[in-house]
This record gives sequence, C-alpha cells and structure tokens, in this order.
Amino acid sequence: GQPWWRPDGSPSAEGPFDCDGNRCYPTETQQACEFVVRPKGLPEHSSQPIWELPESIASATGSSQAPSGEPEKGYYCVCACYPRSATSAVVRIGIAAGPWETIDRNAAGTHSGSYRFGNTDISISSPKPADTPGGVVANLGYSTIDAEVRIIAIDESGQEHTATSVLTSNAGNVHWISVSFHELLLKRVKEFRFQARPYYWVEFRNVSLQPISRLAPRPSAGDLAAVVPQRSPALPGLPGLIPPLVPPAIDAAAAGAMAIQEFDANKDGRISGDELAKCPSLKALAPKHGGPVTAEDIANQIKTWRRTHIARVHYRCTIKHNGKPLEGATVTFVPEKFLQAAPKGTVPFSRPGTMQSMVATKIGTVPDIQPGSGKTGNDGSAQMSVPLGGPDEPPGISLGFYRVQVTKDGENIPAKYNTKTTLGTMVDGPTIGNGPSFDLVY
Repeated sequence: GQPWWRPDGSPSAEGPFDCDGNRCYPTETQQACEFVVRPKGLPEHSSQPIWELPESIASATGSSQAPSGEPEKGYYCVCACYPRSATSAVVRIGIAAGPWETIDRNAAGTHSGSYRFGNTDISISSPKPADTPGGVVANLGYSTIDAEVRIIAIDESGQEHTATSVLTSNAGNVHWISVSFHELLLKRVKEFRFQARPYYWVEFRNVSLQPISRLAPRPSAGDLAAVVPQRSPALPGLPGLIPPLVPPAIDAAAAGAMAIQEFDANKDGRISGDELAKCPSLKALAPKHGGPVTAEDIANQIKTWRRTHIARVHYRCTIKHNGKPLEGATVTFVPEKFLQAAPKGTVPFSRPGTMQSMVATKIGTVPDIQPGSGKTGNDGSAQMSVPLGGPDEPPGISLGFYRVQVTKDGENIPAKYNTKTTLGTMVDGPTIGNGPSFDLVY
C-alpha cells in the first residue's frame, strides 16, 4: 500500500510492485526502501542486474511481483536499509552482457593456480569433481573479481553443457561456486571451464528516498537543475540524475592502420620485437593473440571497447622505486598517437541497448580521448582520471592504449620513465585493488 516514485521523487506511472521475500528490517533509527529497475534493449543472454548501494546498511535482492503474485517480467528489485536521516542515495547497477572468456581449464581433477582476467589477478582452487545421483558436481573457489562467472562442462564429443543448478557463497574476498550437470557422468567430461565476463556499471546519483510530497519545501526546478553539472542540461523527468558520459568514438580501422604506419619499421605489416618495444602499450595485446600485433588486432580491440559503450572506468596503478612504493609521484597516462589522430564522429549521448537509454537520449559530439593523471599515496598507488568538468562528474579514464609517464618534484627520475618512456599499459576495464605495478629501477 506504500506509494512508488521515480528517482527524482515524483510519482511513478508504473507499479505497485511487490518485493515479497526480499525484506530488510530497519531499527528505530533506520528506514527501509525498495528499488525496482527494468533494463531494456539489452543483448540476448545478458545477466540479471546486480546492485551496489554504497550508503546502505543492509540489503536483499530478487525479482519483483505484481499484486497478483505473478513475477513481473523484466523487473528486478532490491530492499535496503538507510539511516532515517538520509534523503537521497547513490544506486549502482551492473550487468554482464559481453562474451564469456575462459580463465581456466581443468581436466576433471584437483587443481589450483593464479590467472589474469583483464587487469585483475585471480587465485583459483578446485577439488576433484564427483558423480552424484543427480549428476556430476564441480566446485571451485576463486578470489574477488568484478565479473559474472560460470563453470561449463565439455564432453568427449566437444559439446558444451551449462550447469543445471548453481550454488554460490563467499567469505570475505573468497568466493565459492558449486555446479551440477544433471544426467552427465564424470567419465564423459573432457574438461571443465571456468569463465567470466565483466560487469558494466551505471550509476544513478541523488536518488530520492522519499516522494516529493513528503519533502518540505518541494524543490523548485532551478534547485533540481543545480544538482546536474552546469555543462549539461537537466534530464527530462529525471532532474536529479547525472547524464551519462559519452565515450570517445575512434575509427578502429584507421587507428590500426596508423599504428602499423608508425611502428612497423621493417614493413612486414606487423608490430613485433624491437618495434613492439617502441609501443609498450601494445605489449598487453601481443600475448592475447599469441604473437605479433597486426592492424586487425588493434582494430578488433577498439571495436570491442566501442561495443561496451563505456565512457570511463575507475583505474588505479602502482609506482615503485627499486621495489618500494614511490609516494608523491605524478603518473600520467598519455593516449597513443594513433588513438588521438584517428577520425572521430558523433554517437548518441545515451546508447540504445544499455541501461543509460532508460535515462535520456541526446546527440552529442564525440570527445577526443584524453590523458589521465593521478598522484601516488604512501602505498605507491594512484587513482587515474581525466580532468573533470565539475564536482558531480565521475572520475575515471577511457579504455585505450596509453604510454605511462612518471615524474616527481625534487626527484631526478630518468627520461625512460617520462619524456622518453618505455612504460605502457592497455586500459581494458576497471581495476580491482591497486592495478598494474611499474617498478622504476635507477
């Protein structure tokens, strides 16, 4: 019987919803709120949304039901407790929609090891799978990763089997997944594959925890618009939300051709050996394709980034001097010239097929890819970000190939680490922890 409202506090045209089974139990000093989201236009086989509510005290998630008790198709809900004094909140929603990447293959035996997914190191441990009356069961423990994960089975004929039941749990930063494959026997399994695909996040800010009718005084249109960065107009119907940013739209084929032209000294159409040493950011791409880097490799990577529609990611790196954290250094990520010089275009301000399309649609000029910088703390890590247009603009850096430059006032850091840098990195997604580490030896 409680009212439902939009993120800005105005009455909702949809609902009511029933999040029965997903309950929070507030104390006298707390309030409980339910949030419902309906993603639209996502690729087939996208994951269900996951929630991050950084200011909440506790939360529980699930699907929404109509008053009749039937599940509301495509609606997902979360219940969360907040301090009673709170009037607004940040709501982050993540969805995994890309292709699955195999992190580990296990030929049906006890197994452990360390692996790399994007910019994250992962530790994996799995006991031997076993036959049960309900089918073969496989278990695996892994360290925290910002991705949806799964285990699949490949039988002796090469056919892929997805799990018929999945159980998950976690303790701290260690997660456990247990899967069953009904009517599949262990002797038929050629291998198990542990796979992951990253979550892509949308952040809604200043989401009202009360309807406008309960807020006194009611904000004027001018007050609401002031919440949005001055460089962008308020979004129609959602004046309290920050408009999504526009990612750089780089001509992939042109960038690949320019990279070859710049670094392919022997004109064999590939970048390898000493040529690759002159473009350190591409070193991360070389092992990904098992050899020298081609224009097609570079173009395909840029196309992959374009398909994510991600404007910026949170990205950290760590700088060391002779193995010890270097505090107070300025780290600058400079985009490779072939990214800066490639032709640009225009793209939708909000992209159909992503959760941003629920907010607004506006055509904007595509920005150039920008350098990012950060200053290291006492642990040597730095949060990288492009220059921001206002206090409400989220920090971060665009996906891309970057040269890494390090300077520090009063420190004579060799040119090979700044003006003639031999350091580089591929920003392929957000980092967990302190990200890649660069040790300056001098």
